[in-house]
Amino acid sequence: MDKEDVLFLKSVRRRIIEICDYIYKQKWDEVYKSWKILNPKIYRFLKERGECREILDYSAESLKKGNFLRFHDLLLYELDIRFEEQLCKLTEKDRKVLAELYRQENEEALETYHEELLQIMHDADHASRITCSYTGADNVSMSIIEGSHSFQLFSYRNPWRESFELADGMKFKMPDRIYVLGFGGGHTVGELQRRFPAAAIKVYLPNKDIFKAVLFHMAEKEILENRNTEFYLDSACIGFFSDVNKEKRKNNNFGFYIDRQELRACTGSAAMTDKIISRYKKEKAVVREADSGKKIHDYIKGLVING
Repeated sequence: MDKEDVLFLKSVRRRIIEICDYIYKQKWDEVYKSWKILNPKIYRFLKERGECREILDYSAESLKKGNFLRFHDLLLYELDIRFEEQLCKLTEKDRKVLAELYRQENEEALETYHEELLQIMHDADHASRITCSYTGADNVSMSIIEGSHSFQLFSYRNPWRESFELADGMKFKMPDRIYVLGFGGGHTVGELQRRFPAAAIKVYLPNKDIFKAVLFHMAEKEILENRNTEFYLDSACIGFFSDVNKEKRKNNNFGFYIDRQELRACTGSAAMTDKIISRYKKEKAVVREADSGKKIHDYIKGLVING
C-alpha cells in the first residue's frame, strides 16, 4: 500500500468508530447520513484492489432492514478488523518509507506554521528513553522506558478508538479554548480538532524527545497545519497549569485534557502520576519534585480533570 491508501484506511477506521457511537446513542439519522458518505468510498477502494465486497452488501442490507445491531457488528468485527489486519501487515521496509515521507511533511508543516519548534527536528538525541518499533496499526508502536520496564505511548491496534472514547468522556461541550498537556501520538489532539473546529487549542509539550520521535515516524501534517492549534514547550508543566488556573479563576468557557502517558514520562512513575491526578481531582495544590531536586508548586485549585 502507498501513503494515500494507508491514510484512507486510518480515516475509515475512525469513521467506523463514529458510526458505531451513533448507533450506541441511537442517532439513527446520523448513522444513515454517515454510511451514505462512507460506503461508496470503501466500495471503490475494495473494487480497485479486487477485494471481496460482500461485507458491504451485508451491511447495506442490515441497515435497510433497520437491524442496527447486526450493522454495528459487521462494521466493527468484520470490516474494521479487516482494515486493521491490512495496516498491521505492512512490512518494516514499507513503514520506513512512510516514516521518511511523514518526517518530511511534518518538518515542512513546522517550518510553515510553527517555525519556533523546527529546531526540535534537528536536536541531538541524548540517551533516548523511547523505543520505536515498526509494528502496529499506525506505522510505529512507541514505548517509553521507565526503570526496568516500559509503557506504551498509545494503543497498538486502535489509537483512534482510544482517543475517540477519551474525547467522548470529556465534560466540556463547546469551549472557546482547549488546553492540552502532552501531544502523545497526536490522536487525541486530532480528535479535538475535529470535534471542536472553532476552538483555539493550545498544546503544551513537556517531553521534546517524545514529540520529536512522533514527528519522525507518524503522519501529523494535518494536525500541525490546523490554524487554531498552537504548541508550546513546557518541560516542567508549569505553563499549562498556570494558564488553566487563570482560566478557571476567570470562570471562562474552556476545557482541558492531560495525556496520562506524557505526564507519566515526566514523573517517571505510574504511581506518582496517578497520585498527582488524584490530587487534581480533589482540587488540592500539588507539589512535585523535579529532576533537578527543586520543588515545583502547581496550584490547581478548582479544576476538574478530563481524560
